[in-house]
Amino acid sequence: MIDDPLLQIEGVQYAYRTGGWRLAECSFSVTAGGILGVIGPNGSGKSTLLKLAAGILNPVQGKVTLLGRNIAHMNRKEIACVLGYLPQHTERHFDYSAEEVVATGRFPHTSGARFLNAYDREAISKSLEKTETEKLRHRPISSLSGGERQRVLLASVIVQEPRILLLDEPTSGLDIHHQMRFFSVLSALVAKGMAVVVVTHDLNLASFFSDRIILLARGRILHQGVAKEILTQEILEDAYGRGLEILSHPITNRPIVLPSSDIHQEREKVS
Repeated sequence: MIDDPLLQIEGVQYAYRTGGWRLAECSFSVTAGGILGVIGPNGSGKSTLLKLAAGILNPVQGKVTLLGRNIAHMNRKEIACVLGYLPQHTERHFDYSAEEVVATGRFPHTSGARFLNAYDREAISKSLEKTETEKLRHRPISSLSGGERQRVLLASVIVQEPRILLLDEPTSGLDIHHQMRFFSVLSALVAKGMAVVVVTHDLNLASFFSDRIILLARGRILHQGVAKEILTQEILEDAYGRGLEILSHPITNRPIVLPSSDIHQEREKVS
């Protein structure tokens, strides 16, 4: 069935050994052809939830099912052939070229010797093309701008040919131009049937591009639904506190989240 979940999180809980922080029971599913935005204040559990979904962390309770299989019973190569995961921080100990960075994403599909064949090289070229980084292929990763580097890293997970992408704050630190280009690439992939789960602190990007949104706060899922259901004054104040104002975009009618006018008035009084 086309609507069967590709990824299912069922009653998942997690606790770190130190600090006492816990992620309360979480349940949601990911289906093909959509972007699921994950939002919430700092420390709410967004990155932890994504690591659990990717099989990086093991839940203390509940299970994660990938294409009908318990992800805990799959090895990393099996997972990587289906699921692409891009963490918030990616360490690069060697100054590879952009093409070499993307090529690492083909390793789950290669044999023991890890030699790239003609199909692998074609997949690398297509991934560079999709992310508009083909002109960067021979440049060292250290020489790229933040936006260029993020698109190369996206290409390195696209080249895995996954059915699901899990991205943790992939546009953090990028200007609005590069943010829009990055999400436009994701939208094109989703239009061809891929599923994307993206953690973002930008509530307006989540509103504009997400088909569904999960809101976390205080280590649990508070709400999940479409943007108009989640990005409301009452719900956001419960998660983030006061000081936000919700407007409607004049063309799309999707919610826009801005600092409250009361904050501006207070600043005017102080100055």
